[in-house]
Amino acid sequence: DGSFQEIEEIDALEATERREFWDRYFSRCLRCYACRNVCPLCYCKECVFDQHDPRWVSPAAGVATNRAFHLIRAYHLAGRCVDCGECERACPVGIPLRRINRKVAKVVEESFHFQAGLDPEAKSPLVLFSSEDPEEFIE
Repeated sequence: DGSFQEIEEIDALEATERREFWDRYFSRCLRCYACRNVCPLCYCKECVFDQHDPRWVSPAAGVATNRAFHLIRAYHLAGRCVDCGECERACPVGIPLRRINRKVAKVVEESFHFQAGLDPEAKSPLVLFSSEDPEEFIE
C-alpha cells in the first residue's frame, strides 16, 4: 500500500526518538549493497558509493556511515522511486527501506506536486533546472 500513514507515525516521534528508531535499523546494515544492486532505478555509470576520489561515505559499516549511506541513497532516488519494494525485499537484515523512500516521495509530492512513475515522459523535479526558478531559498 502506498499510503503515508506509517511515515506520519514516524514523523510524530520526537527528533531523538526518530533518530533512535532509524538507528536501530541502520545498526543492522551490512552494507552489502543488495538494496542498491536490485533497484531498477539505480543506473548511474559510477555510483557515488563506489567513488574513491572523493570518497563520500566510508565503505565500513557502522551506524553513522550506514545512516549516511541510506539517506544519501534515498535522496538520490527522490522523484524516481516508484515504490516497487525490491530494496526492502532484498535486504537480508530487514531494514524497512520503503519507509525512507516513501518519506522522500511524500516531500517531493508535497513540494513539487510530482509522483514518480505516473508519466513516463515527466522528469523528476529534482533533475530539472530553470533560470526562471524563483530561488527564494537563497535570500
